[in-house]
Amino acid sequence: MSAASTNSSTCPDASRHTGVRVFHLAAFAVMAALAVFLSEAEVAEDFDGIIVGGRRMPSSCVVRRMTGKPCPGCGTTRAMVLLFDGQVRAAAAVHPSAPWLGLWLVVQLAVRLTAAVAPAPFRRRWPLDLALSLATLGAASFVPIILRMLAG
Repeated sequence: MSAASTNSSTCPDASRHTGVRVFHLAAFAVMAALAVFLSEAEVAEDFDGIIVGGRRMPSSCVVRRMTGKPCPGCGTTRAMVLLFDGQVRAAAAVHPSAPWLGLWLVVQLAVRLTAAVAPAPFRRRWPLDLALSLATLGAASFVPIILRMLAG
């Protein structure tokens, strides 16, 4: 029996594992790029936008563009830029979810990198990992907003 046939019989879904590894590496790359972007940007002096490479970026909120009123997520980008600049209190003042989202991003970077290099049995759980990631992102994003709305 050749080594190739032995290897395929012990792990018949090796190509699937490679796909999962690529998924985790891609997720890690996207999150790392986001972290670099946030660390390189700065908040405009009027706190109504961000500046990247000396250029003021337009508002990314579709709701605010269409209605003129901020949505519950407005300010998240500015808050994350402040957070990556080390200004935790200012970030939380702009958007209460910023510290939690920053923590989520750091944890996800670690989880995705670990999952990309982990043995195959760990990578088989990626749908559950993805669902939990999305659930924690949702909780980190909206629980502080809801609590602030209820308190005020």
